[in-house]
Amino acid sequence: MTKEGYEISVQAYTALLKGYVHSGMIGQAVQLYSRMCTLQNHKGRPNVRSFNTLLRGCLWNSTTTFDSKYSS
Repeated sequence: MTKEGYEISVQAYTALLKGYVHSGMIGQAVQLYSRMCTLQNHKGRPNVRSFNTLLRGCLWNSTTTFDSKYSS
């Protein structure tokens, strides 16, 4: 979309970020967040909600990984 001249909003990026973290794809989420931070388009730069989504995803994934590893 960006190649065709569309500006992607922070809301759209944050929704994608949320999808990544809920799917356990933390590496992809971190890459997306880093890319958002360097955008020329200020409308797509991360906000507090984006940051909280990433943090919540990290906490959620570390908890589920820890629980599944040590719940025998």
